[in-house]
Amino acid sequence: MGALKLTYNQEKPLLKVVQGTFLSEEKSCAGVYRYGFNGMEKDDEVKGSGNSLDFGARIYDPRIGRFFSPDPREADYPWQSTYVFAGNSPIQFVDVNGEGPGDKFSSPDEAAIDFANTYNDNSIRNNREYGSTIFKVVDDKGVKSYTYTVPNVGGKDGVWSSKGDTKKKDRVAAIHTHGAYDKSYNEKEKSPNDPAATDWNNEFSGEGGDKTYAKQTGIPLYLASSNGEIKVYDPATNLTRKLDYKDAPSDHFDPSQINKKDYTGFPDGEPTTSKKSITPIPIKE
Repeated sequence: MGALKLTYNQEKPLLKVVQGTFLSEEKSCAGVYRYGFNGMEKDDEVKGSGNSLDFGARIYDPRIGRFFSPDPREADYPWQSTYVFAGNSPIQFVDVNGEGPGDKFSSPDEAAIDFANTYNDNSIRNNREYGSTIFKVVDDKGVKSYTYTVPNVGGKDGVWSSKGDTKKKDRVAAIHTHGAYDKSYNEKEKSPNDPAATDWNNEFSGEGGDKTYAKQTGIPLYLASSNGEIKVYDPATNLTRKLDYKDAPSDHFDPSQINKKDYTGFPDGEPTTSKKSITPIPIKE
């Protein structure tokens, strides 16, 4: 189910190097701190101290870095093992209950920022648009939060935002990227003295494009663009708002780059719905 693992927690710098099957160890749990990786409760009575963590939907074995049972949402992630934790990207994602990867946020804006931080560098690197759906989640206590689906990967000029198994009533926004900076999409470079000139690398396309898509779906559309900006278009008001966030991955070739968070400094390989390797699209000269 995967490679050998090193396991860490706050109590010991290195617990075990996994090389085979471990036998449970009988040990009294009285007075012992019962919480481990990701703050989950240890099921010490099952397989010995620290060998099982209860995530709710599944039991996790920190010795091998795998769940005991397959992901109940495995149909959403057919490209990866159904036993892995958080899509094998524990730095980027948190699996809060064993059901699937993805952090939860207090607002759609925060979810959009996380999406941009996670995928805009890949979008620029591959010069392809990435698209996802932001949706609300309500837990057993009625607390509402927001997260997003694993994104689709499109071409240079468009992408259909993934919807996963979300219900229409829970979808609150769509989000996408625009790939790498391409001067052929920047009217300002061609006509610097024209006040109506637009840099379409960093703006929502109009008729037949982004704004039309938002109007058809009836939900706001976010854009993470090559200069590092994140914007949202609301079809209900026909207004665009720029988020007050300036640390998203950006393209150093974009003359309007708002930060020094170049995409080359971010990791690649986060989960997508693509079942094939993603081939970068050359930028037009």
